Amino acid sequence: MQFSSNLKFYRKQANISQGALAQKVEEITGKNTTYENIKSWENGTNVKISDIYALAEALNIPEQLLFDNSERTLQKISKYQTIQANNENFIFNTIDEDSYNIEVYNGAVGAGSEGVIEERNTKKIRVSKAFVLDANIKPENLMMFKVVGDSMEPTISMNDWVIIDMANGREFYEVDGIYLVNIDDTIQIKRLHFRGTKGVDIISDNKEFPKLNSKDDCDRVTIIGKLYTHIKIGSGLALK
Repeated sequence: MQFSSNLKFYRKQANISQGALAQKVEEITGKNTTYENIKSWENGTNVKISDIYALAEALNIPEQLLFDNSERTLQKISKYQTIQANNENFIFNTIDEDSYNIEVYNGAVGAGSEGVIEERNTKKIRVSKAFVLDANIKPENLMMFKVVGDSMEPTISMNDWVIIDMANGREFYEVDGIYLVNIDDTIQIKRLHFRGTKGVDIISDNKEFPKLNSKDDCDRVTIIGKLYTHIKIGSGLALK
């Protein structure tokens, strides 16, 4: 399947109308998006990379699923859908024979509160290999953190867990999304909007928190990693 048919397929899988999906994409990107945009993309009109990321986020799927229809990926998709059927935020206490360990860091990341990352890791979480669908994601770069604060409500709540694709010396493409960042020596989970020479807008999904700009409001902003997924309170965790 091509992108257009994949988009239509996963939209219908999510039981969401073109208008409702457009509204979600608009909330993520801040750009005017209508059902006509969704309709045209499903009919094969070219779409920007930033919109693809937003569509995947709105549908709660990895962006890879909107492109790749290889047999190997389709098998992974089947496993992914089985996991989603059990719990939309993934259940980790049902583990395939082949699994990865993801490190769980001491401390927490801030969402309106100051976060801190301790140097020592004390626990790991086991996840099925079907969990890591994106071929560009290396499991050894995935780290798990607990969130404190409510600045990313309703997307990410207090005490939720986030799994971060850590930079580990890499540079991320400047694609809008949710990132783990060091803002003036505090560790925060924030939505970033890249504006070229005008810096980076640092956005809280909770509208009660002000939007910041890396040039105007901060001395130093460093990207630590990019959000891979997050887990709502109550999801089963297999820690060891």
